[in-house]
Amino acid sequence: MAGVNNRCNFGATTGGYFYLNNYFRLGGTDEREMGSNINFIGLKQGEVPVRSLSAIDLAIQYFPFDKRHVIPTLSYAADGNGYNVTANFFKRNSDYSGYGVHLGYLSVIGPVDCVIRKAEIGDINLPWRFYLSFSYKF
Repeated sequence: MAGVNNRCNFGATTGGYFYLNNYFRLGGTDEREMGSNINFIGLKQGEVPVRSLSAIDLAIQYFPFDKRHVIPTLSYAADGNGYNVTANFFKRNSDYSGYGVHLGYLSVIGPVDCVIRKAEIGDINLPWRFYLSFSYKF
């Protein structure tokens, strides 16, 4: 099973915020549309406010057993430099990286998802984090 999830957000077009304000929020593992939040493994939902950002996620889902799935995930992001959002790719202190694994089970009440994750923001190593989710999110 393979798929592509693509989303573009432009902060200057929605809301009453000027583009220099921290309009976007980075972080979270849930696949929910939450306005200007960009999913990023290793961070809490909307944990890091950013003004300009380029981000990429790589995830592979496979089913080793019936009704069970495993999704290893890597995330990388870099702060932008004004309108040039790729100016700081792979530069120290302006990059974010995260990695983790989703362990899931499809139960009668809906999916049960356990996420173990870690992130680094520049030179700051965040601790290992654990997230447990039951059923569908509305």
